[in-house]
Amino acid sequence: MPRTRSTGIAAVCGLALAVGGCGGRGGRTSTAPTPVQSGKLRLSSPAFADGGTIPSRFTCSGEGTAPPLRWSGRPAGTRELTLVLEDPDAPDGRYVHWVVLGLSPGLGGIPQGTKPATLRLGRSSSGKVGYDPPCPPRGTAPHRYVFTLFALRRPLDASYGAPADLVRRQMSGAVIGEGRLVGRFGR
Repeated sequence: MPRTRSTGIAAVCGLALAVGGCGGRGGRTSTAPTPVQSGKLRLSSPAFADGGTIPSRFTCSGEGTAPPLRWSGRPAGTRELTLVLEDPDAPDGRYVHWVVLGLSPGLGGIPQGTKPATLRLGRSSSGKVGYDPPCPPRGTAPHRYVFTLFALRRPLDASYGAPADLVRRQMSGAVIGEGRLVGRFGR
């Protein structure tokens, strides 16, 4: 069967996405693989609006507890969810603040400062296991903090304390949808 124009365009776009996802500034890379297919996953927080300011209680200027998150619309075939929080505005490149593995597809969110008993926590860029609260340098413009929830077609093998780059590699080829929430914070 001959290749159609749309097949050729899709191949070029796929190659461009694959090449664009490699590398990073300052040796830190994104934990966000290119999704295999788009889902209708929606991620939100009752504590702040998308694009809004993260309340200080969820940052290093406050208690530093994890904010409450809610989601809906998981794609069909979702076997597990993984949550990653990154700061793309960090001085040395993308900084990972939180990795949550093993979230059940039946969950609709994470309450403030608590976690489901079944989840596994990954390692932040600082080496901390668990939530590493936003803490940009004083006097800089507010940073963006991107919460990304990935719907996966298969569970990950990553264990408790897994580094973000290992999680990213394991998610490769398993992402069937994603939802994003962006919060801002400056000091």
